Amino acid sequence: MFGLQRPYVRAISGDGSTIAVDGDGHAYTWSAAHGRREFLPLSGDVDVLMQGMSHDGSIVQGASYRLGRGYHSVIWRPDGTSTDLSTTANPSVGPVGEVQPWGLSADGSVATGWYNPSNSPGSAPYRWTPSGGMVPLPMLGQLYGAAAGISPDGNVCVGYSSGPGGASAVRWIGDSMVEDLGSFPGADLSIAFLASTGGEVIVGEYDGPAASFRPWIWTRSTGMLDLSAFLSSSGVDLTGWSLIASPRGLSADGNTLVGIGTHEYAPGLFRTEGWMATIPSPAPWMLFGAAAICSRAVRRPIRS
Repeated sequence: MFGLQRPYVRAISGDGSTIAVDGDGHAYTWSAAHGRREFLPLSGDVDVLMQGMSHDGSIVQGASYRLGRGYHSVIWRPDGTSTDLSTTANPSVGPVGEVQPWGLSADGSVATGWYNPSNSPGSAPYRWTPSGGMVPLPMLGQLYGAAAGISPDGNVCVGYSSGPGGASAVRWIGDSMVEDLGSFPGADLSIAFLASTGGEVIVGEYDGPAASFRPWIWTRSTGMLDLSAFLSSSGVDLTGWSLIASPRGLSADGNTLVGIGTHEYAPGLFRTEGWMATIPSPAPWMLFGAAAICSRAVRRPIRS
């Protein structure tokens, strides 16, 4: 595909028209309407990767790699211009090292991720807009944190931040307010990856028993709940299923989730399958499985 020996499909646009692919030092988007569009490393860099796209696939989020510096987040626009987010850092950010991309709003106007402050061994979350540049997001503690996702409207970022009891999932309203979403007893790490419009529904993962990552769901009314327990209590039959890690996708209205899990499809026979859960109100939740693995992997943050 695209002449790459090892192509990786990194993202699909919200309208389903465009996919983002990288591998072997090259990166592309493809759509039936516009064909292939290539993205090259920035001047002086040696590698490039894709991360996300706007809803219509016209604005692309990724990173360019420079030896001795690492990746730095880039926004590419349909007119061929691009912005290296590390060059737009607000003075409050201070000198930065590596800057990683992790989330882009539906219209492509707000981006989020994490960066390594030059004067700190940890990582820190950021929110970027064209007018305000790259602005640091507040954390619960001072060691490390990352913004791993963003709501479609760009108003809410989600991720994690270190605190007194470990790393907790958080959500940010704009670029100033941080809210601790909590974690689970015995868990050292809880991360939020996806948010619905307005951040009303948030999903992520926590480190469960036997070093496994288990999915959770949060709403304002319920707080954080284990996703398997929540689905079971909502009427979903999870017999033979073990859900793995964070859901891979969340609809803008927060009513539909997709992810992966281990499924006992026959007595004593297990395989990894994709699943979709939806709640067409007021009916109970329903779970649909498919013998396929979702193509967009959730990249866990690097804890420095």
